[in-house]
Amino acid sequence: MVRIGRINLDMALGWHSTHYFWSQPCRINSTINHQATTREWCILNFFLLLLTIGGTVVGDLLKTACMRQVGPIDDFHPEALIQNTRQVVGMPAIWFCLFAYTVSFFSFMALVSISDVSFAVPATAAGYVVEILLAKTFLDETISQRRWVGAVLVTCGVMLVSY
Repeated sequence: MVRIGRINLDMALGWHSTHYFWSQPCRINSTINHQATTREWCILNFFLLLLTIGGTVVGDLLKTACMRQVGPIDDFHPEALIQNTRQVVGMPAIWFCLFAYTVSFFSFMALVSISDVSFAVPATAAGYVVEILLAKTFLDETISQRRWVGAVLVTCGVMLVSY
């Protein structure tokens, strides 16, 4: 007797089915949490994505603000670099910057552990748009029309990949 297809996914994948379910965005991982629903997984993906984007954006903005206070680094002699390092390390904002990057890193690690990389990486590109908006608002940067068009294109790309 010839069979076409499989009876169920677990039989086809064997013990690899756990990895398959973890890699699907908004899928229920029945081997880990029997109480989870598809909606809960979607909310978790969205929450981790927000943490990743938020941590990166906050870290970038704080780093930029700190480095504007330090000024341009023109002298690369060891003594000058040590002096600049001491100045940067003494700023409280740089420690918040590092904390924000840490939150972003670990939330991204969690995000790619439960969703596809082909979803997670392009979706985090939404941070570029948020960064442009906040740079204009908080850092008083002038944003050219070309950059606004680029931000709109990035937004369209994120939306295209996410759905």
